[in-house]
Amino acid sequence: MRREKGTLLIAVLPLSMAAGAFILLSLTSTTVDVRQNEQRRFERVSLHAAESALAVAQAMIKTSAYDAQGNVVLRSAFTTSASGLNNAAGSPVHGLWSAPRADVLVSEIEPGLYQLDSIARVGRTTNQVRALVRERDSFARYTLFVNSAGINLAGAIGDGRVHTNQGITFKYAGHRYPTVTASTGFSYILGATQANTTLGAGSGGSVAPIAMPEIGDIQERAAVNDGVLDALMAGKNRNNYNISLEMLGNGYEFTATPKLLGAVLKSGKKPLPAQGVIYVDGTLAGFKGTLNGRVSLAVTGAISITGSIQYVDALGRTAYKNGLPTDLNLPYEPNPSYTGHSALGVMAGGDVLYSTSVGQQLELNGYFFTRGKFGVPNSSYALRTSLRSLGGQTVEYGITGAYSNSSGTVTAGFKNRLYLFDRALADSPPPRYLALDEPQFAALRIVGGSRKIGSGESDTWKLADRAIGTIERAARPNAGLMGTAPLQLPLDLNLDLGGLLGGLLGGLLR
Repeated sequence: MRREKGTLLIAVLPLSMAAGAFILLSLTSTTVDVRQNEQRRFERVSLHAAESALAVAQAMIKTSAYDAQGNVVLRSAFTTSASGLNNAAGSPVHGLWSAPRADVLVSEIEPGLYQLDSIARVGRTTNQVRALVRERDSFARYTLFVNSAGINLAGAIGDGRVHTNQGITFKYAGHRYPTVTASTGFSYILGATQANTTLGAGSGGSVAPIAMPEIGDIQERAAVNDGVLDALMAGKNRNNYNISLEMLGNGYEFTATPKLLGAVLKSGKKPLPAQGVIYVDGTLAGFKGTLNGRVSLAVTGAISITGSIQYVDALGRTAYKNGLPTDLNLPYEPNPSYTGHSALGVMAGGDVLYSTSVGQQLELNGYFFTRGKFGVPNSSYALRTSLRSLGGQTVEYGITGAYSNSSGTVTAGFKNRLYLFDRALADSPPPRYLALDEPQFAALRIVGGSRKIGSGESDTWKLADRAIGTIERAARPNAGLMGTAPLQLPLDLNLDLGGLLGGLLGGLLR
């Protein structure tokens, strides 16, 4: 009997222990699940808090006023003491805005380009999200900006922005446009109506006029003049010479040709300026060449284009194929072999016009700003075969690619014209190019969670994969942050008829 009880006891104890172990495991498993769920909740809440705080900071910057120093909200952050941290570029980090669960920090990566980091801490979780902001947006975001003339649109625009401080007339039914804005209204003719015309977000016919930069804005670039032209013309009267500029890949050369008698002066090839600006006080009688780099040309007077201006890489490969086509049916398209990331911004206080020395074909790469007109100088300009352009224009009056008679036959200028909008140039403008008092944001990026922020953790502060200002154009020469396709934009000004060129899709009216 004792043996039976003992046997029974021995048999029962393991069962009791097993039951206890089962209960203990169940409790442990439940506790782990609770902690995991709690951790996931912390991660969701902290990420949401970081994103929300960054959105608030971006809204503050976007609605901020501007003064002589720049965006007031951004600049005011730099008047406060630094946080004691540095970003990967070694610049001090400052506090921009704080919320109960998140702090937004700001640091300057390069002049006018800032890094925003929003760090949220909830429970045992930290999340960090980042965006880049350029203090001012560039005029290069416009496919076309016209100050003192209206614009006719007839279905040719697929990308970029169009603005005039006058009015816009839409022609023909069923066309779709990107963001289109005007200050004195929209009108619809030749079958176009408001109902059958589709406009991109932000379009409007009664927006406030956007101030056109003045010559003084161009003259401000004299502060970073590299002095090459001054050295060439030292002791000589510039009025007695015609000054021309040729881009030579990774360098450039000035030539001064006497208007009457005297020797031709040459600067020799100089490297592209460290400050990114070539400055000319006066007119430029000649401009052409190839560019492998990023530069802005600031000229207080007029510019005469005497030849093609092309982006090339270190091996001389052009950014786009068929800029000077052997067959007009060949497409003007990105060159997959091109490995450069060139950008040219031209600023002129006077007209930018094609010289009579231009050949039968012309390719223009770059964004052109002029306080005058752009293109073919007059109706007596001899016929040329083709014009292909990658970039955009901000002009006072309009652009002229050709003149035609009443039957639509081109009588002067370029018989075949193709304008493509350069999205990469809009996202990553040339150095010190003319800008608008509006910020430009890059896309949100999640940097990482549960990290301590400090100057020693460079991986936390490294730049976004495709930061504003460092666009790589090797794989997709025309791809910017948005990665959109190039724009085909035949826009012309017909001074003979006061309307569109016959057979073209779009144009400008004086």
